[in-house]
Amino acid sequence: MDDIRKILLERLSTVAELWKQLRETKNHRLLIHDVKAYIDAHYANADLSLQMLAEQFSLSKNYVSRLFKEETGENFIDYLTALRIFHSKQLLEETGTSIQDIAGLVGYEHYFSFNRAFKKLTGFPPSDFRKKRFTDKIL
Repeated sequence: MDDIRKILLERLSTVAELWKQLRETKNHRLLIHDVKAYIDAHYANADLSLQMLAEQFSLSKNYVSRLFKEETGENFIDYLTALRIFHSKQLLEETGTSIQDIAGLVGYEHYFSFNRAFKKLTGFPPSDFRKKRFTDKIL
């Protein structure tokens, strides 16, 4: 009887630990969903940073960074950069707004930082992207 009791207690303990992990995972997913929604809504803020997210969600900067990476598979700055470049490409295609102004509209204080990030992600500078899109529309 004692052996059965011991086995049952071990199994119950294992199940309780699995439930705890499942709850934490669900909470982490919900938290990162909220963090991503915040980033998506505020990507154009040049001051958006891990520190700002940490303050917004009352967490440590390192915790936000680690959890974001675990849940999304990418780090915060890569996600933010990709989001900003995505929106800048739309503006380059759909508007005649100057590239310098687009840089500011998507959260870059300095044109050179924007240009470098755009080229790193797309393989060419924003001016070439706009020219190519314009040429493609004509043809």
